[in-house]
Amino acid sequence: MNASDPTTPPDILASLAKSSETAVRRAVAENPNTPVDVLNTLWNKFPEALLANPIIAFWELTEPAALQKNISPAACLASYNHLRKKGADLAPQIHTHEALKKALEHAFRQQDTRVFAHAPSDPIAGVRLMFVKIAKDYSSSARFFYEKAPEAAWQSLSNDSDPAVRLSFAEWLRGAASNEMEKRIPSFNQAARALAACNQEDVFLQLANCPPIPADVVQRLALSDSLEIRSALSRCTNTPPESLEWLCKAPDESVRLAFAKNCRLAHAHTLLLSDPSLEVRKSLASNFRVARKILLQFDPNDHPAVLRNIFLNGHAGAELRSRIFTNANPDLKKVIAHSGFRLTPKFYFAHKNHIPHEVRSLLTERNGLHPQIAADLAVDSDPKIRIKIAYRLRGQYCWRDHDANLALLELFATDPDKNIREYVCTDSRLSLKQTEDLARDAEPEVRIKVLAHFVSRLEDFRNCNCPGSYAELYHEMRHLFLEAAKDPSASVRLRLSYAKETPPETLGILFDDPDSEIRMHARAHTQWPFGAVLDFEKAHPRFKGTTRHGNTTPSLHVLHQFARSPNPFLRHLTAQCSRTRIGDLRALAADFHSCVRETALARIEKRKKPKTSALSTSY
Repeated sequence: MNASDPTTPPDILASLAKSSETAVRRAVAENPNTPVDVLNTLWNKFPEALLANPIIAFWELTEPAALQKNISPAACLASYNHLRKKGADLAPQIHTHEALKKALEHAFRQQDTRVFAHAPSDPIAGVRLMFVKIAKDYSSSARFFYEKAPEAAWQSLSNDSDPAVRLSFAEWLRGAASNEMEKRIPSFNQAARALAACNQEDVFLQLANCPPIPADVVQRLALSDSLEIRSALSRCTNTPPESLEWLCKAPDESVRLAFAKNCRLAHAHTLLLSDPSLEVRKSLASNFRVARKILLQFDPNDHPAVLRNIFLNGHAGAELRSRIFTNANPDLKKVIAHSGFRLTPKFYFAHKNHIPHEVRSLLTERNGLHPQIAADLAVDSDPKIRIKIAYRLRGQYCWRDHDANLALLELFATDPDKNIREYVCTDSRLSLKQTEDLARDAEPEVRIKVLAHFVSRLEDFRNCNCPGSYAELYHEMRHLFLEAAKDPSASVRLRLSYAKETPPETLGILFDDPDSEIRMHARAHTQWPFGAVLDFEKAHPRFKGTTRHGNTTPSLHVLHQFARSPNPFLRHLTAQCSRTRIGDLRALAADFHSCVRETALARIEKRKKPKTSALSTSY
């Protein structure tokens, strides 16, 4: 079969494309009957065959859109380089702007070195600009460019006649300056010098923001009238001493301030140590590139703001920080409460006697306070500081029951300040012994807070239908409620008298309390506390019959027992209950307690009244 014969079947042409003879493969590349994927592979090697193949004209005539779709980016780049090498014009139907863009992007993605052959020096400025912009868009292009780009590409772009291309290349140099450039420092330096020679201010600004530019370029840019350019030179690493001295003593504060903030050169730091501007010295003191030996040279009597920044500087050692803190005024000492300073127990305890009251108070609000420091502040002489540490125990991430938190809680549970004990008395991490001690606290407010907390928890367990949790807490705390029923403080007894889940035995005592308001609340209950059933079940473990009506209220059998209880509160609620048997009501109507007797009689009278329906009412 003839490789150049258009009638040769495509599968035969695909086989011939693998021939070892160059002439055969070239003929297949020029054959319009060759499959498209085979053509693109061959055109990549024989770019002249692309334009010689009649299929191009056919595609252009029948389906112009298929022309760009069928020619691969690699084949497009190969034909582009072929034409530029010959000095010929590009084929407008093939090398459109979009096609060339895709070809260059594909080459950078694949790190195809053919991309450097002619695009950087193309006679069309738009193509050169496109090349540089695509190089900027690909983050991996810096290493590829530094390793593979020929000297001609560097020279062409840095000496380009078009200002837009020079600016774009300067922007690429700024963005691509990295450790990779060490492989091509001469090329980089020559490019920077060529760009600096163009006297283009926007290019100067990009170069000034490129730290590794050579010393002679820095020297040239330092003479610029632009404050922005001179300030940008603060990041340069090759600044000669004479230029550095000129820039660090510039009359414009903005230039000196930029060097104080950004410069990493020790000579510049030394020059700026005694700068007349407070802002410059403050910025220099906070510059983490400044070495400790230079920080030590600052005037110890400098402005407090400067000393504060030195203290917070990561290079300031323990000795320098100690010297500053020991001799500082109270306002400056607030620096240890700053989140930027890592306050260690070693520093805190070494300087504890130099920490004023106001600063100790600020430390309580600091995030990440070390447990040893928190423990020391928890025994501070000022209760306001102690209570702030107590607040931390209930804050975010502090509900954990590790040893440090439990130790603080133990301290606060016995704190001499009533407000602190009142604040921590409801903490769930307290032991039973600590809770009992707080429930017997000397201050009624603390006792009320403890008891109200547990009553509230009982109510929550009942509302959430958690009888098991309710019973466990009830039996654990019942004895404390019984003690509180005889509390000398009326306010404690009053709080228990109206709580819905106060134990019935406690309410039985409060039922005849000397205080009329307490008696009124104890007698006003209409709901059975769940404790009534629990007490009965515990006292009568072998009781035959159902003890509960539903989950938490007494059954008829239990109501019968309650009607004969020595507890007036239970007899009173039994007399009120609509499920109580008439026989039990008659017995209660003769009760020795007037309140029980009156309630039972009222219930009997209510039952005697006939029930009338709304439908039978006469109008």
